Amino acid sequence: MSYDPGAPGDRSQPPGGYGGPGGPPPYGSGYGQQPPPGAWGPPPGGPPQGPPGGYGAPPYQEPSKNFFSGLIDFKFGSYFTTVMLPIVYALGLVYLVVDLIRSVYVVFQLDSGQGILALVFGLIGVAFFAGLLKVGLELVKAVVEGAERDRR
Repeated sequence: MSYDPGAPGDRSQPPGGYGGPGGPPPYGSGYGQQPPPGAWGPPPGGPPQGPPGGYGAPPYQEPSKNFFSGLIDFKFGSYFTTVMLPIVYALGLVYLVVDLIRSVYVVFQLDSGQGILALVFGLIGVAFFAGLLKVGLELVKAVVEGAERDRR
């Protein structure tokens, strides 16, 4: 069989192997062969200095100083959302608890047995909606932090 690169369906190996007409590759042929000493040394000019680019922590950007300075920031240079999240969460929890107390009070005036049921199921509802509020606010925080990273 002859080596004819233009022949259709011919998948034979060229003479001298894939290393070319001069023979096999310079340091052996096949897997498991070790390269000669010095073949994979450091690049010329010595090792690179410092970590490669793109690694390390991003530079720290100081958030707004306090609540009121964030309110009057007309340049919109920083995100006020991260300052507001704890306040919104606390107000949401207060609303849930006050609404539970009001509802249980009204139901207890009608019937004490239904009042106990309202208290038990109301506590379960408060826990559920507090969890939903927390997840929603964490989602908002994640979006804002992503926007802050993109701004840098």
